Amino acid sequence: MPPRLSETEIEKLRVLYEDSPLSVLALIRETGHSQRTIYYYAARRGWKSRAARRAPRLPLAEIRALYEDTIVPVAEIARLAGVAVPTIHVWVVRDGWKPRASRLRGERAAPRDGIADLPAEVAAARRRAKQAVEERQAREEERQLGRTAQALAEAARHARRLRAAKGRSGGSAPEPVETEAERAARQREIVEIIERTVKMREGRE
Repeated sequence: MPPRLSETEIEKLRVLYEDSPLSVLALIRETGHSQRTIYYYAARRGWKSRAARRAPRLPLAEIRALYEDTIVPVAEIARLAGVAVPTIHVWVVRDGWKPRASRLRGERAAPRDGIADLPAEVAAARRRAKQAVEERQAREEERQLGRTAQALAEAARHARRLRAAKGRSGGSAPEPVETEAERAARQREIVEIIERTVKMREGRE
């Protein structure tokens, strides 16, 4: 028989089980409860299946921007994203988000009695967050387009070098031709760069 837990412990375990991206093995390390205990309460209390967990309501990049660049409370960010507060903290550690405490010490921190007009603050913060995400995506797209242009330019230079070498050979020396494997590898690289660029553009439309 698994150990009897308090309702507070059960609720904490439920939130971690249902909403946290942690694996069950990580939950065991985090909570100190055995796998048998976790599955016992999951079945007895009818917890939501981990396989059926829904994705966050907001893009992870926007959630990160809200966390890193605004004073919106973490609980409100979690509510907007449709996840539990512990899930936000897991993402902070897992993905290396900028700590809020060090930033808020030098900025306008949220008042102890709450933000006066929280809906307006959240709406403004989400607009700023979305703009920051779009700007980062635009910069990444520009870098990707630059890499595409460089790859195409290099392919053109390579072709010119081959033609020049062929002209100098005059037919007497063996032509320095590109092997099939080299040509295929170069073409694959160009195609992959172009495909990534197209996918990035489609994701922004």
